[in-house]
Amino acid sequence: MPTHSPAPLRALRPALLRVLLCVLLPVLLLMAAVLLPLPAATAATQEESPVAFVIAASGGGVITPGQGFAISAQAPGDATAPGDVLFRYAPHRLESADEIAAWLGGDLGIDDTVPLATAAFTPTASGGLTATATVDATAGGVDQLAPGVYPLLATASGDTARSTIVVPAATSAPVAAIVPLVAPAIDHPLLTADELEQLTGPDGSLRAQLDAVAGTAAVLAVDPAIVAAIRVLGDEAPSGATAWLDRLLALPNERFALTFGDTDLTAQLAAGLEQPLQIETLAPLLANGGFSEPDAGEGDAAPQQPADTPAPPPSSPQPTPGDQPHTVAELLDIGPALPPVWWPATGTASGDAVTSLMGFAPEHTITLATSDVADAAPWVRAGDAYALTYDARLAGALREIALRDPGVQRAAAHATASAYAAVADPSQPLLAVVDRPASTASDPHTGLRDAVLTATGLAGRPSTDLSSITASAATATTFAETGTVADEGRANILSALLADEDRLARFGTILADPAVLTAPERARTLQLMGNAWLGDADGWADAVAERRATTQSTLGSVHLVPSSDMVLLGTNTSLVFTVRNDLRWPVSLVAYAQPSDPRLVVQERTTIEAGAAQNTRIEIPVQSRVASGETRLEVSLRGLEPHSIPVGDPVTIRVSVRAEWESVGVVVLAIGVAVLLVAGTVRTVQRIRKRRASRAEAESGAAEAGNADAGDTAAGTEQTVGGTKDVDG
Repeated sequence: MPTHSPAPLRALRPALLRVLLCVLLPVLLLMAAVLLPLPAATAATQEESPVAFVIAASGGGVITPGQGFAISAQAPGDATAPGDVLFRYAPHRLESADEIAAWLGGDLGIDDTVPLATAAFTPTASGGLTATATVDATAGGVDQLAPGVYPLLATASGDTARSTIVVPAATSAPVAAIVPLVAPAIDHPLLTADELEQLTGPDGSLRAQLDAVAGTAAVLAVDPAIVAAIRVLGDEAPSGATAWLDRLLALPNERFALTFGDTDLTAQLAAGLEQPLQIETLAPLLANGGFSEPDAGEGDAAPQQPADTPAPPPSSPQPTPGDQPHTVAELLDIGPALPPVWWPATGTASGDAVTSLMGFAPEHTITLATSDVADAAPWVRAGDAYALTYDARLAGALREIALRDPGVQRAAAHATASAYAAVADPSQPLLAVVDRPASTASDPHTGLRDAVLTATGLAGRPSTDLSSITASAATATTFAETGTVADEGRANILSALLADEDRLARFGTILADPAVLTAPERARTLQLMGNAWLGDADGWADAVAERRATTQSTLGSVHLVPSSDMVLLGTNTSLVFTVRNDLRWPVSLVAYAQPSDPRLVVQERTTIEAGAAQNTRIEIPVQSRVASGETRLEVSLRGLEPHSIPVGDPVTIRVSVRAEWESVGVVVLAIGVAVLLVAGTVRTVQRIRKRRASRAEAESGAAEAGNADAGDTAAGTEQTVGGTKDVDG
């Protein structure tokens, strides 16, 4: 039987539940607090909160024991004004670049911090907030610090900013600073006159790059496509661009040439190329007032050199007096230079890639790569592959100096660069690379200049060049087998662009000089694969899509115009077709005609010279073998032998043969002529007869008139005589 609770017990149930919840809930919460980790409301936890301001010590974070220094903090203009900022440091030395990165990234916590100073945030004229404190020479025991890198931090209103201070060693091995001279990403073969005018103008990035390295010992990595663009324009080049080139050639800095357009090397490796892509000729790009290729039969002769063209540097190819550079080597010449050094973009080359680049071109035996490909640094060798290695973190910090606005933000990047340089092996030379891009944000001149001065003036390291580093024996090592490699997507795009190049090369055989298509296309491919595009994936995808669409348009620029069906009325005639040529150059073609059956006998090959940017009319002789019928005729275009590449789509038309109409027409014409002849003869005979009748009638009338006149005369005479007789009588 079912049981039922007594009514009083059922009434007490809600009350009992409320009591249990009130008692047990606090107990459960207390147990959770004990068993689960609580967010610690300590200074260490506050240090992990989002950073709302930045800090940096004066002198690029480098301090001298026994001397005071300043620490500054900067908050953005829209930040809520915090309270006083407390500056502290930790006497715990950071021993490696990994530890520095962990500290700056908030992944390394340090408890034993020492207060240094406090300061209050104050508004600035630009709308931000700054706080600066002066640290006494002995504050917190900083005067007792051994050489090394130490954590620096500041807290204000729960926010924390991190940086470092560096106590430099007395002496270290020298540093070689490498600075790229590169242009922004473009999708056309060479920089235009307008682009050069802007880039080499007072606020241009190329002008800023040259100003930044002038007077320093920086090693220049020059994109030869820039100097080629200026030389190709010749007299049409902007004055600022020619002055920029003159300055570059006059600089004493050691330099090496990048690939044309600073092309992505590892993408070429991933695409399976056995040799790096090269520029074969730039002749089709030469401006009317610029350099020109020698004419056939003139040897190395070239047009006269303008009076204002600067003399080539001593190491440049020496043309005869009065000549202008016209070969690819002369157009790409960057001045006295080292043998080319492969420099893959940071983060794209593994140790395997460095080894592969050794075999990429036998004459290039040095690769500039990040230090994670080898244990030793900076001049290393693995078998026959040689590499110069640099710290990617130091390169990134130097790039941040160039990109940051003046003030505490740039000083913080400077301090970071000093820290990474300080933990490098002091017994080994150091490579300090201002990583790509070398352009800057709001302050193009001072930002990059500060980055170069930082790289060439690292504490305790005198400046040197690459020749001095590579003159010593390379340290034997083993390159890492794995690591970051090129994006497979970029390699696939490169393969597609090269396939388009091949199609254009075959298509170009219809031109007198195929290089007018192939030379710009190769230069365009190299520019599209330039490292400058790595930071703009969307823009690069759009540029590639547009380039491929333009290639398709070029391949379809020469074709037969579709024709309507034709009627053949005679046994021997010609069929008329039209060839459309949208290119800026004339083309040589062969029209091939093929009937579907033997009803027609056609001229199989018809040579065509189609003018530039126009329609050309062609006639194909045709002979009919039958009186009448229906047939089809296919006409296609090909290039001249030996290439004979198909051009455009074939055109097929239906031909109605009505050859018997020719005989009918002849008969009709003959009958007509006969009728006309008969009619003419009849009319002529009728006219003659009518003329004769008229003449006979006229003659008969005249005779009758003569007889009448004679009778009248005789009668008159008789009257006259009779009258006379009467008178006499």
